[in-house]
Amino acid sequence: MNLSQKLAKLISIKELIPFWKQPGWKIIGWLLFIPFFGLIFLSWQRAVVLLGSMVLHELFHGIIMQVWMKARFTILPIFPYGAMAMPRDAAEKAKSDQAPWFAAAWFTLIGPYANLLLIIIGAVLAQAGTPEFTFWGNELVFINTQLALLNLLPFGTLDGGQFAKIVYSSLKEEHDRVLAWGLTLLGLIGIALLVGIPLANEWQGYAQHAISRVWYIIIGGAIAVGFWQKQDDDNESYSASAQAMSVPHVFFMLVAYFALTAATLWLGTGALW
Repeated sequence: MNLSQKLAKLISIKELIPFWKQPGWKIIGWLLFIPFFGLIFLSWQRAVVLLGSMVLHELFHGIIMQVWMKARFTILPIFPYGAMAMPRDAAEKAKSDQAPWFAAAWFTLIGPYANLLLIIIGAVLAQAGTPEFTFWGNELVFINTQLALLNLLPFGTLDGGQFAKIVYSSLKEEHDRVLAWGLTLLGLIGIALLVGIPLANEWQGYAQHAISRVWYIIIGGAIAVGFWQKQDDDNESYSASAQAMSVPHVFFMLVAYFALTAATLWLGTGALW
């Protein structure tokens, strides 16, 4: 094993799970979050909001796991990455692995929906008029916008990455490509509508408008790249599984995903800026 492989193993979340599962280290993991992120942010208040938001995010995952996927769960600290809702033991994992992929797709999205709920609560608090409510409201919006958007990116083991994997695994190969090209086209149309189509004498104003929307463009581009990557990694044989989603279910979940992403961008950035 070379040095890069050793480093990758050292920082791998999968490799850290057995360590943080140990009861003593699990308690220490939770206790480390506030002082660690308090130093990172230079604000213990923001660290408290981050920890609370992560726990609620994972609790929502766990509720879907327990109620719909019929598997008992635990929330594990994965310091310093965050936290993870996961089956309590091997028997519970076997139950969750047998759940329909429609339930699994909701499992991936429900955590960011919890963050969206906290963004809405934070935006309301920020308008309450008192300095204390305004401060905590802005903190809720800031932290949960970052958490939701990060988790919605379709990469690796993030919620968005698992969601894209479930979507493509449920579709046949020809449908995979239609979806990938369709999402790319919709993304280009969305960016064009967002920044506007300039006239010949309006390029300077157009550029300034595009720069003011750069956060949207970056997120949209990252989502497009992530979905293409997941499409390339897909195994066509998975679509034959009895657990796979139907095409209408896939369409419904894609609407839920992009509605969540758009609402997070609109409410999160709008409430802050």
